[in-house]
Amino acid sequence: MKLEQLLEGVPFTLVQGSLDTEVQDIIYDSRKAAPGLAFVCIVGTQRDSHEFAADCAAKGVSVLVIQHDIDLSAMPGVTVVKVESSRYAMALMSGNLFGNPSRQMTMIGVTGTNGKGSVSHMLASVLQQAGYRTGLYTSPHLRDFRERILVDGEMIPKQKVVNFVDKHYDCMKELGLSFFEMSTALAFDYFDQSDVEVAVIETGLGGRLDATNLIIPIVSVITNIGLDHMALLGDTLPKIAAEKAGIIKKSIPVVIGEKSDEYNHVFDQAATAMMSKIVYAENDFACINHSTEIQHPAPPRQQSFQPGTGPYGQLPGTQHTDGNRRHRPAAPGNPADDQPARAHGRHAHRRFGHGPARPVAEARRQTSHDLRYGTQRPRHPLRCGTVGRNPPPRPLLRTGIRQ
Repeated sequence: MKLEQLLEGVPFTLVQGSLDTEVQDIIYDSRKAAPGLAFVCIVGTQRDSHEFAADCAAKGVSVLVIQHDIDLSAMPGVTVVKVESSRYAMALMSGNLFGNPSRQMTMIGVTGTNGKGSVSHMLASVLQQAGYRTGLYTSPHLRDFRERILVDGEMIPKQKVVNFVDKHYDCMKELGLSFFEMSTALAFDYFDQSDVEVAVIETGLGGRLDATNLIIPIVSVITNIGLDHMALLGDTLPKIAAEKAGIIKKSIPVVIGEKSDEYNHVFDQAATAMMSKIVYAENDFACINHSTEIQHPAPPRQQSFQPGTGPYGQLPGTQHTDGNRRHRPAAPGNPADDQPARAHGRHAHRRFGHGPARPVAEARRQTSHDLRYGTQRPRHPLRCGTVGRNPPPRPLLRTGIRQ
């Protein structure tokens, strides 16, 4: 495989050499360096990077993928590529070379500061109601790790988790994968085994360098932006928005759930750079609360999607949620008119510009009933709201967890 193909989807800078360089395999252990291989330097310091890169160059490795600036004067015959995150590059390159289960199914990527879990659950519910075999990957879990990985609303079996860890433990330990990276790999592997047709994937943290950002979705969703995880994502809304905007893929539409003059320009610039259509959900829908009084027991709160002036404002539906649910507008996530036409027949294939996806259910768009019923069904554990200030909410929360 040519280096240019191997780097598909990886943000990189070519330092020296040619993208036409042939690569037979990828390694991250300098002791295995040999001609025809690409060495990805995943060590943490600049000094270590230079030492390992020089060792690999002396052994005739064809490509060096580095994260730090190093002295290349003694490595004139090696193609060198610089990336922002060598671990992220390693994951993407491995998927391009060996196959990525996430590329074999239709996916929707969801990120945002608040509401991404609720939106992910609602999208999965609507898709399941519409007849798709649906995977859902979210985090964190409340009581059982398996809550993170669902297929048609059912948790991954315990034995599947055990089998995956037994099979890949040595490799994951050698790579030094984080808990979330291992969980993401498990989810993709299980979805592939389960013949999932559509998977809804919630990011763990940020978006740009998140482990889930390996996917090529049919649509990306960004719910909103707030000041959270500032030590990792940035200390201003535009900086955090830039990290979240990292899930926007080339020519893939993106839906923004909540607008703000403070960060709209970040999303507009990212979408323009990726040649992606951007849809602001607030232009198309308004979420209106019909009952907001606090009562005990709390009555169901009804929320109506009020059509807006945009092109996607004609999807009717009423969302009924309990009194403790969040009531921000839910981003529609999959504007019907922007979806590629579905192939006809259960054994037909869909193509979204990145190779054939798994066969999908018989063609039909979501009906009004699917949207209404699909948004009523999901129950997201521990979605809390204030029901009073006296007594303090802590005992109530403790009681809820015990139940």
